[in-house]
Amino acid sequence: MTDCEGGGWIKEKGNTMPFSFCKVEISLQSSFQPGMKLEVANKSNPDTYWVATIITTCGQLLLLRYCGYGDDRRADFWCDVMTADLHPVGWCTQNNKVLMPPDGDLKPAIARFLQLLMPMVNTCD
Repeated sequence: MTDCEGGGWIKEKGNTMPFSFCKVEISLQSSFQPGMKLEVANKSNPDTYWVATIITTCGQLLLLRYCGYGDDRRADFWCDVMTADLHPVGWCTQNNKVLMPPDGDLKPAIARFLQLLMPMVNTCD
């Protein structure tokens, strides 16, 4: 039995800490790192996805920010890697899934961006 199975170390020592060292060990072993980008199911429309950046990790929890929000933390959200619909960037394209920005302040910013981008795209040969 390892120290993490059943919280053996904590029980043996009679420690009443509010968390086990297993959670710390899991977060240290996690391959998720702040700054990484993922494709995440939209909360309001789970059939669509959008790119999010990992802000911080805490065990199996990730604090994410949808791309397009810059430094605006209003729409940051936590998700559990064990239950969330998370994928590496490029997964939507490979699996014919829709990338669509989430509801909220982001849609007007993307619409303005597309208005600026489309004339450039139309002039390409």
